[in-house]
Amino acid sequence: SLVTRFAPLLTSLAPGDEAAMAVAMAAARQLADLAFAVRQTLGPLPVSGMGGVFNSPVIWDEFASLTGAIRPMAPPEVGAALLASGGIDA
Repeated sequence: SLVTRFAPLLTSLAPGDEAAMAVAMAAARQLADLAFAVRQTLGPLPVSGMGGVFNSPVIWDEFASLTGAIRPMAPPEVGAALLASGGIDA
């Protein structure tokens, strides 16, 4: 999408541009709200961030601060397989 293509530019400008920083912080808060909604529905789950938007330190730092998220140690399909097999607890 158009928004996805502009995200790297926006986040690269954010440290020196007040408007870009406001948009990046709003995006991080909305992503955190999604994580909170999932937790509210499914119970207390660990939070991680996957996808290109989390390559931005500006967005990652705010998201992690709000949610306590950690960087993933493996691709999501590996985590799903481990959860399904009982190899790890959520």
